[in-house]
Amino acid sequence: MAIRARVNRSYFLKQTAGVVLCAGAGLYCLYDGLYAYPERNRIHEQFEQFKLEHRSDWSSAWIEHARKNHLPIEPLEPKSQLSIQAQFIMAALSFAGFGFFAIAAGWCVGRWIELDGDELRTSSGQSFKMSEITKLDTERWADKGIAFVHYEQGSRTGRIRLDDYLYDAVMTKQIYSRLEASLPADRVGRGGAAR
Repeated sequence: MAIRARVNRSYFLKQTAGVVLCAGAGLYCLYDGLYAYPERNRIHEQFEQFKLEHRSDWSSAWIEHARKNHLPIEPLEPKSQLSIQAQFIMAALSFAGFGFFAIAAGWCVGRWIELDGDELRTSSGQSFKMSEITKLDTERWADKGIAFVHYEQGSRTGRIRLDDYLYDAVMTKQIYSRLEASLPADRVGRGGAAR
């Protein structure tokens, strides 16, 4: 019976959440830098100019002017040019994070590792028999739930990563246990591939 470990749903959701949060933060910073902060400064400048032009009774006149033109009665303090530039920098960092999480989320789609009888294969096209495994590297399994399966097919070598955080933990552990029980003792343990 085949054992297939698909990408862990919680891992995928975390990457998707990263995509949404970074996109939102980037758009928010762009909005502030392109519109909100310049508009805030424009209103404050208009407010200061209004006070100069209506020295005697600027307060009540401003209230009436603000209500007519849908302006704040008490304008916020202006933002410096440095603050505006900072919004663009934060937007760039947010979109960089968006790219990272988008790639990670995209990597998850349709990815799996499967052990079917004595054949181990992956969604990326790797496929090999247990007899072609040169080492099940268990160095990080106990602490991290990560093991590397090294294999050799003729002159070609490769490896796949078993990871119970990236992939469904129950199925990944079943694959690991089956490999550990089936392989000769000298092919299971710490270290890289060696026959």
